[in-house]
Amino acid sequence: MLKNLKHSIIFVSIAIILILIVFISLGASKPISNINIETDSVRKGEVLGNGKWPGLGMGIFSTSSFDNYVDILLANGFTQLRIDIPSYQDASELSKSKEAVIRAVAKGVKVIWGVSSNPGDNPGYEINENNWPAFRQAILDAAQWAQDNGVYEFQLGNEEENHVDQVTVYWQDIPGLMKGIATDAQAIFTNGNVSYSCSHDTIYTWIEEGKGSIDILASNIYRGGNGNFNNAWQTEIGNLISAFGENGTYITEFSLSYTSLADYSEDEELQAEALNEMIDYIKASGMTRAFYFAWQTDAYGVIKSDGTYRQLWDVLTGSDGTLLEEDLEVEEQPDDSTAPEITGLSDDTTPTDAKTWTWDADEPATFRYLIDDQSDSVPTGDYSDTKTATQSDGDGTYYIHVQAKDTAGNESEVVTVSAILETTDPEETEQSDDTTQTSSSTSSSGSKKTSGSSGSSRSRGKQQYKDPVKAFTARLYQECLGRSPDAGGLNEWADQLKTGAKTGAKVAYGFVFSEEFLQRNVSNGEYVTILYRVFFNREPDSGGYNDWVGHLNSGKSRKWVLAGFINSQEFKNLCAEYGINPGSI
Repeated sequence: MLKNLKHSIIFVSIAIILILIVFISLGASKPISNINIETDSVRKGEVLGNGKWPGLGMGIFSTSSFDNYVDILLANGFTQLRIDIPSYQDASELSKSKEAVIRAVAKGVKVIWGVSSNPGDNPGYEINENNWPAFRQAILDAAQWAQDNGVYEFQLGNEEENHVDQVTVYWQDIPGLMKGIATDAQAIFTNGNVSYSCSHDTIYTWIEEGKGSIDILASNIYRGGNGNFNNAWQTEIGNLISAFGENGTYITEFSLSYTSLADYSEDEELQAEALNEMIDYIKASGMTRAFYFAWQTDAYGVIKSDGTYRQLWDVLTGSDGTLLEEDLEVEEQPDDSTAPEITGLSDDTTPTDAKTWTWDADEPATFRYLIDDQSDSVPTGDYSDTKTATQSDGDGTYYIHVQAKDTAGNESEVVTVSAILETTDPEETEQSDDTTQTSSSTSSSGSKKTSGSSGSSRSRGKQQYKDPVKAFTARLYQECLGRSPDAGGLNEWADQLKTGAKTGAKVAYGFVFSEEFLQRNVSNGEYVTILYRVFFNREPDSGGYNDWVGHLNSGKSRKWVLAGFINSQEFKNLCAEYGINPGSI
């Protein structure tokens, strides 16, 4: 009897315990999506997951869904986001990324951002000794932009070891290059830490060489998948902590596979289990931060094509429910259709030898500009954060045309202002009347003849340019075409002479047989006189003049005569005075 009673009591006790467990489970399983979230909570990134690791961040791309994703991530406790790390060469990608960063910072996100040499839209690009200075400067420019726009942590680059040519720059050179630029970047970026994210297979090199003045040496670590990564991920994490300490390193990217989650396993349960193991190991290692990242998708690796969330999302949020976009009571933003207004530009009527313009806008914006000698031009191309430009070549009135675009995509009207440039020496040298000086010339037969010199070989009564190459080019305009040079043409010809793309002979030939010169329809005598002035910088002597004109009248071509002048020693001497390569034809 007592035995039966004892059994009954045990049975009843078990039943009561089971009932309590059911009630507790029902209460605990209430989904987070039913919680009413106020706007302020969303903005501040209130941690809603019961067990989300505070050190967990997220890597995200600035796609069309960026703002919605940021709201979701903030609401689920992800207050630190690593955004893009765009290619410095891709102006469009860089501009889009900057606009996204500005919006994220305004929402209260702690943004990790920087630039990379990742080829982007230039797949043939590799870091080499010639383009490294440009990349270095792009890093420093990005550091200044990050400082000015509230970035939380600035990154010098991302896995640049994988972007070298392995001829003039080796992957082993990257630690030294990055450490060399870190001090300069830190002088510019003072908002927070300056970090660098190395390739996982170069961790041992960084440990051997040290991180120098880089505040934080981070790395991208993936579990496995297609074999490009292996189970050394645990060792790599341990090595980072041992070498740099918990405040000197973190994981900028981690996931199951760098290619796709499905590459690791198509079973969502296995995905979640493996990711949970990774997070537990990272936390136990002493790492204070790690950023989940899935670069193969714009949906930060958790939202499937049908809009539902993967099971691993619950692992990331540490909860049994997900706060989705439709659950957010985010304050609806007013429709921004107001274009930005450009400030800081005005006409300058005081002549100067160089003009620098500086501008801004009445709201965060990017800009594009054009400088030319036309008052009605319109700038084209990509927008950037450039807010200053200088014109130091040419004479006359120059115009700068500036257009702005705000973060909502509104474009301003083009603002055009002018400035007057005088880059020539204001003094003029008058043509000499002294006909007693003599200078040798070359006749068609090659004999030497003498004639009166008409002054300096640098001047024939023309205004002199400070730049001798431009002075040489201006003479061609004046003597061949009978007019002053236009700024665009003068600069183009002068640049080709300076770079060696064309010799003096080739440029002169281009003028003498240009359509503009041919339309002058000069006589044989006028043609010879022009050649003396262009190639010898003097008036013709009578003997040489008659000799050349006689050849033309007897049927020799003007190109044949031109070759005689161009290949003469007198023209070579003239080119030497102007510092250009004479060439020949």
